[in-house]
Amino acid sequence: MSWTPSQMLGFRVSFPSGQLSPAETDWLWRAAEERDFPVMVWAPGQLRELEQSAKRHPRARIVVDHLGMGPDDRGDRVGLAVRDLLHLADLDNVAVKASCLPAHSTGPYPFEDLHVHVQAVVNAFGPSRVFWGSDLTSLKCPYEEAVRMFTDAMPFPVGDLELIMGLAIARWLRWEV
Repeated sequence: MSWTPSQMLGFRVSFPSGQLSPAETDWLWRAAEERDFPVMVWAPGQLRELEQSAKRHPRARIVVDHLGMGPDDRGDRVGLAVRDLLHLADLDNVAVKASCLPAHSTGPYPFEDLHVHVQAVVNAFGPSRVFWGSDLTSLKCPYEEAVRMFTDAMPFPVGDLELIMGLAIARWLRWEV
């Protein structure tokens, strides 16, 4: 079986610190708009720049990876990253992946230090624009605990949980379920 670009549902780009210039990435967002192709973005510390791009390209579907956090964001730094992320909540073309979270916790399962931040993101973006993810490469816990942080340890209503745990991203990607 051969692969074709039409089989892709989206793609991911990474912008290490200081590389996300709205002027230099305009071509990317324009192409995403023209092709109606979602872009997952890891750009820690650059959410203001991403906000500018999202406003300039309101038809580009943008998903912020890892709640906008960088690899060293733990403790108080999680709150700072989430605070910056919440500025994007009013943009309907921006969603967020709640992924890699155990790696950002300072405590063991159920990673209670992150719950208030996750809840703030869900309250701001709504469950239809928050997507759970694990990032297996960075987990510091068993996969099951990363799942149970959402399914058992946090008080999401059943309908919201269904969206966060997979239905919402399937819809965002226009993946038929």
